[in-house]
Parts: sequence; structure tokens; C-alpha cells
Amino acid sequence: MMTIRMASFVDIPQIVALAADALARSRYAAFARLDAQAVKAVAFDCIAQHAPVPGRAALFMADGADRLDACFLGTVTPLYFGTDALVGSNLFFYAREDAPPTAALRLLRAFERWAQGSDRLTMFRYGFSDAISDPEKTARAFEASGCRRAGFIYEKETT
Repeated sequence: MMTIRMASFVDIPQIVALAADALARSRYAAFARLDAQAVKAVAFDCIAQHAPVPGRAALFMADGADRLDACFLGTVTPLYFGTDALVGSNLFFYAREDAPPTAALRLLRAFERWAQGSDRLTMFRYGFSDAISDPEKTARAFEASGCRRAGFIYEKETT
């Protein structure tokens, strides 16, 4: 049975493991190195500030019976540096290859419920790349949750 919940401090080692798995599966693995201390610091800060106010972040986990299967790190920030409107967005969204098929969508919904606790939230904006999986499949999942396409991501490698 999978449970969706906010992360706690005891989850940090498994969060680092999820980040390492994500990097290992990505096309960036050939030239990027995971900084476990940086992952721990970000996770610690997010867990310490789980309030849906501007500048805050939340870290949600898909908790399987014996391990964490997926995570979603999202923020609530001002929309275009203003003070009247806020946007909920993702910084890191990853599900293990063998995670339950509903894990990602359930994490997305949990984040949206949390972010809607902010009184000036006007939209959600999510981004993803082709670093790990099929971006078209991911796009269909976001569209099924009510999102629409609003642009693209472009990369230019320098190495």
C-alpha cells in the first residue's frame, strides 16, 4: 500500500537515494556528480518550512511498504516578482521506474492541495525535461491533471 505524505527528517537518507537514482537514470549521469550534502541541505530546509506561504517549499513522498517510491519538491513563489499573485511550481519531481503508476499524479495532487493554502495562489506552473523519461508521456500526464502546454524547455550543453 502506497501512502502520500509530507517528508520528515528521517526520510532524508532515502531522499538522497531517490536523487541518486534520478541522476543515474538521466542523460546527465555521464558528466554530473550528485552532491549528497547539497541534497540533504535542500531536503532539510524544505521539511523545516512546510507552510504554504511565499518563498516556502514542500517535499511530498510516495511511501511504499519498504521504501520511498517517488518525491515531489514544490514551491510557492511570487508570479513575476509581484506581490499580488503567487505561483506553485516544481523544483524536483521523480518516481522510480517501478513506482506504482498512480504515484506521480497523487504527489502532484497533494502538492496542489498544500499550495492552495496560500491566499494569493493564482496558478500552477510545472516544468520537466527529457533527462530521464519520455517527455510526451509526462506531458500527457500533466494535461490529464488539467494543465495546458505553455512553452518549452531548451538546453545547450557546453561540454
